[in-house]
Amino acid sequence: MLSFRSYQWAIAAFLTVAISACPLATTEYKRVNSPDGRYTLVVYRELMLIAMPGQGSDASGYFVVRDRVGTFICRKELLFVRDFDEHRLRWKPQILELPMGESCQLN
Repeated sequence: MLSFRSYQWAIAAFLTVAISACPLATTEYKRVNSPDGRYTLVVYRELMLIAMPGQGSDASGYFVVRDRVGTFICRKELLFVRDFDEHRLRWKPQILELPMGESCQLN
């Protein structure tokens, strides 16, 4: 049978892992406007509660595309925000082509 102290350690370890796996907040990482100025793409970085040295740039995140008045167009997840490269975006009149082989319909 485990002692009360062992249960405390097990609960503390579980909570540490659970909290570190959940994004607590996001911050704006990068903002890119379409060439015609009709759309804005904003990349958000999820804050990591716990990171080992050198892992700070490994944060995941997502980006959101909105039109000029702020209407939501699309959202896509990013494994690592550091890998986002705005120079590889292809803005077309009706579609935004993404380097990951995905796209957003722009209306």
